[in-house]
Amino acid sequence: MVGIGYWGHTPQLVLHPQRYGIKAVPWLVADGFIANYQEILNALPLILVTSNWVKEMYVRDGINPDIIEVLPVGCDTDSFKPFSKDDPKILAVREALGVSPDQLMVLTVGGDAASKGAQEVMQALAIIDTNAPDWKYVCKVWPQPRTKAQNLADLELAERLGIEKNVTYATNTISRTFMPYLMGACDIYAAPARLEGFGMPQVEAGACEKPVIGLKAMGMLDTLVHKENRPAC
Repeated sequence: MVGIGYWGHTPQLVLHPQRYGIKAVPWLVADGFIANYQEILNALPLILVTSNWVKEMYVRDGINPDIIEVLPVGCDTDSFKPFSKDDPKILAVREALGVSPDQLMVLTVGGDAASKGAQEVMQALAIIDTNAPDWKYVCKVWPQPRTKAQNLADLELAERLGIEKNVTYATNTISRTFMPYLMGACDIYAAPARLEGFGMPQVEAGACEKPVIGLKAMGMLDTLVHKENRPAC
């Protein structure tokens, strides 16, 4: 049984199937520090991880490197592909987000925006505001109690920076089938994430041939090359 999660899900991903005689193969991301379950994980024949950086984190925190294999997340390049700016669905997405055809749309997607680097993006946009083309910064976040509090903090930052009229937070629930059009609607995907075990949205944006802003660190090193977009499939 292949279970997907992080080391904290070991009881569900490993111990539960083992209780019923099923061989468990967890496919894991990292959250920066593996604080428990080293003995249980080291007893497994195979652990899959999403990037070379995640493997480094598990090895650093006591997991045997010989049982860890890197298995990147796949990207459906039949869905995530370049779209024409005149595509009716792309135009509809931009209109729904309040982005005019002549505006530059910068996009960040995440469970919350701050962990994906939105505050740093806003600070950068505030610095170049008067010298940049007319722009709109859209943050698509997942609706949840923690995110609501973070959204307020982020919007307060935008107000302090004087760019609140150019910042939009989209908090509605959307389907996976909508995501290619959201990516296709942006002009730049920006997510210099503070902690990133793979960076699926960066890969999806690259597959849509969008310029991607990230950090030269963590899981993004597997999927982003400076001055190139290299979709991982």
